[in-house]
Amino acid sequence: MAGSQPCIEYLLNAARSFVFSTGLAPPAATAAERALALAPDRRDALWRAVERLRTGLESHGYEVAGETHILPVIVGDREVAVELADQLAAHGIAAPAIRPPTVPDGTSRIRLAPRATHTDDELEQCLAAFGAASMAGGRP
Repeated sequence: MAGSQPCIEYLLNAARSFVFSTGLAPPAATAAERALALAPDRRDALWRAVERLRTGLESHGYEVAGETHILPVIVGDREVAVELADQLAAHGIAAPAIRPPTVPDGTSRIRLAPRATHTDDELEQCLAAFGAASMAGGRP
């Protein structure tokens, strides 16, 4: 970011893109980059899990945004997001509802963060929980 110091300070403390994010310190970023190079199989396992969840959720009619390993399942209404998170928790799935002011009004979502260590059975359990929730009205 370029600008006067007061302008930079203002943007760091007021711009949405900075308020809800924290950058890694350079040494931590370097360590993460090197760790990824040492374990390509874990990275591949992560992306398989991401793709399995994305495909399964979309087949249940959910909208999954983004192209990263974090899967935002857009439900729109904040109350629907909270209810869906509660239904998922009842099925043993930890998936928080993300709502305003973290995201804009009308874009509330469930945030899934699959890991390379999730088993196929765990991924299927997650998809089954979303399927059960959709039958109970837990989607828009």
